[in-house]
Amino acid sequence: MQSTPELGGKLWKKIIIVTVASICLIAAGSVIQISSTLKYLGVVDILSAISLPDVEKVKAPLY
Repeated sequence: MQSTPELGGKLWKKIIIVTVASICLIAAGSVIQISSTLKYLGVVDILSAISLPDVEKVKAPLY
């Protein structure tokens, strides 16, 4: 039978692993969403100049 501190240590390790995995999934999803939005707006490079028609200038902040 394992003592309580040993079980607590294992539990914390599992919690940290699940938390890190969740943060990585959220970050990856955010990068994919931003990438697809920029492609939709016609931005190929982040540092490139953007020239959008007036209608798209209104839509861009809504994303």
